[in-house]
Amino acid sequence: SLDESQKEVAIILQSSGVKLQKDIENLLSFSAWQSKTASLELSEFPIKPLVQSILRQHALALSSKRITIEQDMDEATLVADREKVRIILDNLLSNAAKFAPADSKIHVVVRTARDQLNIDVADYGPGIAPEEREKIFGAFYQGKAQQDGHVKGTGIGLSVVMECVTAHGGTVEILDGHYPGAHFRVHLPMDQVTQHD
Repeated sequence: SLDESQKEVAIILQSSGVKLQKDIENLLSFSAWQSKTASLELSEFPIKPLVQSILRQHALALSSKRITIEQDMDEATLVADREKVRIILDNLLSNAAKFAPADSKIHVVVRTARDQLNIDVADYGPGIAPEEREKIFGAFYQGKAQQDGHVKGTGIGLSVVMECVTAHGGTVEILDGHYPGAHFRVHLPMDQVTQHD
C-alpha cells in the first residue's frame, strides 16, 4: 500500500510513461504516413469494446482530475484498421483530457447514421479559436489554449488523427454549440460499418 505522497508520485510516473509511449506511437505513425509506407489492415470488430478499453487506459489520469466520462454509444461493428481507429480515439481522448478542467466531463458519443459512423469526443475546456481551426490538424502545430499539466504536447496528435481518418475515406470536423469546449466529430463511411440487429 502507498501513502498519499507515494500515490501522487506513482500517478505522475504512470501518466508520464503513458504520454511518452503515445508520443512515440504518434511520431512513428506520422513518419509512416509521410513516407507512404503505412497501409490499412482491415478487420471486423465491434466499436464499443474498443472505445471502452481506451477509456480504461485513461482512467487514472482522468480520475486524478476528477473528470467523468459521459458515454452514449450505438452497438456497431466496424470494418476498418483496428489499430488506426484505436489511435484516432486515443488521441482525441488524450487531447480532451489535456484541456478539460478538473471536476468536469468528457462526452464520448458513437452513432450510426444512414451512410456513416459518427464518433464525437467533446470536453468543457477552452475550446478552439476560429482562427486556429485550419491549423490544428497540421503537424507540430500547438494552439494558444492553455493545457493542463507541466509538459507540452508534441503538436502531432491531431495530424495523426487526420491521417488515419483520411486513410479510411472519412473526415473530421469541429462542431460548435453542443458543448462548451472542443467538440470533434469523426465521420467514417457507412460502407465500412454494419449495424447490429
